[in-house]
This record gives sequence, C-alpha cells and structure tokens, in this order.
Amino acid sequence: MSFLKSMVRKFNYAVWQRVYSNEIICLFEMKQPREITVEGLTIKPVTTQNLGDAQSFQSQFQLRQFQRLMNEGNIGFYGYLDKVCIHRSWVITGPAQAKLHPLFSKKITEKESFIHYCETAPQARGKNMFTAVLSHIGRQFAGNKILISADQLNRSSIRSIKKSGFIEHERIHLIIFFGIRLVKKLPFEA
Repeated sequence: MSFLKSMVRKFNYAVWQRVYSNEIICLFEMKQPREITVEGLTIKPVTTQNLGDAQSFQSQFQLRQFQRLMNEGNIGFYGYLDKVCIHRSWVITGPAQAKLHPLFSKKITEKESFIHYCETAPQARGKNMFTAVLSHIGRQFAGNKILISADQLNRSSIRSIKKSGFIEHERIHLIIFFGIRLVKKLPFEA
C-alpha cells in the first residue's frame, strides 16, 4: 500500500472513531516478565540521536510524534534487526493519563507504567519481535505495575502480550456516538 493510501486510511479511521466507535478494550497487567529473545534482535532506548532510525518504516509525521512523546517524558524503545529499526514501543510512567483509545484515558499512578504506541514493521511481523520488546520493557520497569491495552479484535497483539507475561486485568466496553461516550466495565474470563 502506498504511503498516501496509508495516510488517507489512517485519517479516515481517526475521523470515523470520533463519530462512532463500539469497541471492547482489554487492559493487561504484567505478572511475570518472560525471557524472550529473538536471534539478531537488539533493543535500544530511543534518544535524540537515534530518533530518526524508525524512518525505515515510519513517516516524518510519526517521527515528530516520537519527539513530542520524548518531550512529554515518555520513554521509547526501538527494536533493530540487522541494524534496521523494525519496532517501536513507548512507555509512560505515572502519575499521568494513559490513552487506551483516542477518546478514552485512564489515570495511572506513580508506581504504574503504561506501554503504548507500539508497532512492528510489516516485514518483521509474526517473528516474536513485539513479544521480545514487551519482555524487555517488563524487566526494565520491574518495580512498577506495568499495563498495556489492546482492542479485543486485535488477536495477534493480544497473543504477543500474553506470551510476554501479561494477564488480562480489565475489560472495557467503549461506545462513542457523535461525542457522547458510554463506558462500561465488563466481566472477563481470567
């Protein structure tokens, strides 16, 4: 898919989400970070010096977002395979508002960290990259309660999240219709 088509699709999705959304968000908590390694994968914190490394699979707009995240105190992690950046994940530590959805946030406390804004390059998907990065982050923030969320329909992300040591902590049904928001906690099978 071309860059322009991708940006149009993302724009339409972002606009549509503000008009109507009916999603179930699963919130997970890291219980026991697992030691997951992938041959050739190197994980590094994002710095001003390596911020542009993600341009191998991210747009200039996203790189500006990463700079904004860093300025706001978020901690980024890049995953490299053969010296090419193929993954990014960001962590915000409380007290802060963690966005579980573009229009829904959850307050996290001082001893909580929330992993968000994660993406793996298409050519590296299905190879445990995301799982290995989550495992690494879990060890880096071991003193905190570590949270991450995913849409219930995003089965591949949920598989990776569980594989890295997370268990489901909460399930939230979010309905948005022209700015009116209905939020309901749902029971779930642990």
